[in-house]
Amino acid sequence: YSSSGSSILDKLSKHNIQLFVKRDDMTGGVEMGGNKLRKLEFLMADALAKKKDSIVTIGGEQSNHCRATAAVARMVGLEPHLILRTRRANQVG
Repeated sequence: YSSSGSSILDKLSKHNIQLFVKRDDMTGGVEMGGNKLRKLEFLMADALAKKKDSIVTIGGEQSNHCRATAAVARMVGLEPHLILRTRRANQVG
């Protein structure tokens, strides 16, 4: 926003609008930061509603998704099972 007001951006306060922004980077620890937590919330709720006792997911050996899934699963009482792809696995065969 320029001081002269010659911008395509407009201050919302000028229109009497109060805006709140949810910061996904502030919603969890390192293992649960960002939008992964929002998706996992629904997946874990579905598993619990269906009376499941474990979760299975797949990802790379350094997968943040797998780490977040394992952490959230433990938090809600589910047993996580991770299938981790490695570079070595690609060389076998």
